[in-house]
Amino acid sequence: ERYQLGAAALVVASQTRRSWVDRWLPADRLGAWLLGSGLLGVMLIFGVLMISFPDLADVLTVRYNSAGLPDEIREKSVLFRLPVIGLLVWIINGGFGILLTTNRQPIGAYMLWAGAIVVDLLMLLSLVSLIT
Repeated sequence: ERYQLGAAALVVASQTRRSWVDRWLPADRLGAWLLGSGLLGVMLIFGVLMISFPDLADVLTVRYNSAGLPDEIREKSVLFRLPVIGLLVWIINGGFGILLTTNRQPIGAYMLWAGAIVVDLLMLLSLVSLIT
């Protein structure tokens, strides 16, 4: 009679199959927001540089000495180092953050992704100060 009644308790699956997207990308909104805003910051840096690049002089003063005189003068193409640095930081921090997420250490991943956002903001500020 006991077997005809059915299961006496709910059976919880101990292991579920996840797709490769679920394994690599953060499952929560904060992680996705941090990764997305970091990528948006990199695109913003590229966009600001692309819009202002044609109007810049061919030679820019990159650094001033303590007397306020130009110390280092470079071509304007050197400005492309700033968005490339921001992109590299986003890729490296994003990759290591995803690795930490797969190891169930989300706080470390959040710190890496937030660090990439901070670097993007600093690169944007330095770009704006150099082009104005």
